[in-house]
Parts: sequence; C-alpha cells; structure tokens
Amino acid sequence: MSDSKNNSPFTNNESQFDTEAALALCVEIYLKSQGWQVFKEVKPNSLPGIADIVAVKDKKIWIIETKLQYGTKVLDQAYKWLNYAHYVSIAVPNSKHVSVVLDHFLNHFGIGKIFVYSPTETTKGIVSIKKEASFKKDVIDLAIWNSLHIEQKDSIAGSKGGGYVTPYKLTIAEIKKWLRFNPNSSIEKIVSNVKHHYTNNSIAANNLSKMLEEVETDFIVDNIKGKKLFSLKKQES
Repeated sequence: MSDSKNNSPFTNNESQFDTEAALALCVEIYLKSQGWQVFKEVKPNSLPGIADIVAVKDKKIWIIETKLQYGTKVLDQAYKWLNYAHYVSIAVPNSKHVSVVLDHFLNHFGIGKIFVYSPTETTKGIVSIKKEASFKKDVIDLAIWNSLHIEQKDSIAGSKGGGYVTPYKLTIAEIKKWLRFNPNSSIEKIVSNVKHHYTNNSIAANNLSKMLEEVETDFIVDNIKGKKLFSLKKQES
C-alpha cells in the first residue's frame, strides 16, 4: 500500500511545472482568452477554504482548483464548492495515467477535469478540457459574489503564505490610499473618510488605531498635543 504524502494514487513524473502558481497562470490565460473575468485566491467571508480561481462570465461562476497532482486532495477542494458555483473543475498537469476511482468521483458529482500542458521553449502552456463541468442551476452563489474584489485579479492563484484578499486587507489598502494625500490624520478622520469593513466608525477607530500603531509596518504615528496622528512611511526608491 502506498503511503504517499500528497494523497495521490500515482506520482506524476510527466509534469514540467515547478510550482502550482505556474500551472494556474496557464489556466488564467486560457480563461481570459475565452472572455472570463478571473479572480484568484478568493476567500469567501462566510465559508471555509480559499478558491484558487473564480472565473465569471454571463452571470455564471466557475471555480477551478489547481494542483500538481491528480489526487484526493484536489478532489476534496473542488467538492466543497459544488453548492456555490455553477461550474466546478480541477486543473492538473497532463498525464497518461488513469484512475478509475478518481474519474468516477468526478463523473458522479459533475466536476470537470482540465489538463494543462507545460510551456516549452517554442510553445505556450496549453489547456485542454478533458471533461466538461456539469452546469448547476440552483446554487448559493451570493457567498461567492459578495467575496469578489478587484484586487483579487492581481493575486497569484496557487500561491502559498496567505496571499488572499480579506476585508481587513482591503481596509488597510484604503487607509494607505487616503494617507498618501492626507498625512498626519487622526484615526477618527481616517475612518470617516475611507471605506472599511467594520459595522460603524467607532468600532473601526478603536480597532484600527492599535493595528496601525502596533501591528502594521507601513505606518508611523506622531503624538501631537496628546493626539495620535497617522502617516505613511516614506517608501525607499
């Protein structure tokens, strides 16, 4: 019995991808060529897990999970999105290996399978739809729609280390934009002028004041006449 740590029934020696991010980039390029808007590393606020790729077109959602091995791990990740997207697929490197059990799982739940051929010196990465994802009409898609942000278009699918966009990160980004043109601002002035994820300005001020001063590293605080004023640190050129 195999004790493979990646839960894969075989080792895919045919893959020429060094990283999952490189594979996901090929999928992203393909989707854009087909007219899909592509969001990466999407973390729905009300659901566990992070979707590698969320593609949107004609009011339809297509979630694609990417992995360097065709195994149970990528199937588990795809399965959890079945109630929240109109299409769900997995994308893995091309392989001549066949797994009847894994393919049966895909067929039973209507999950699509995409093979990705790695780029060479003369060719770009090629995406091949080996099995179309089944269309699901009645899905709870608001959980995904409400979690899409334009910043996710610049994320890197398949990246490691928490590169996904969160409401908190969006708030910090808004504060940075405000302070570029309004340095030496009080926290009260900041929260009343930026879009934030807190339920009201009072809660936002209480939480963000400490975060900007003690946790975030791109801000400086000056105490002038007993009033804390925040600015952005100057970026080295």
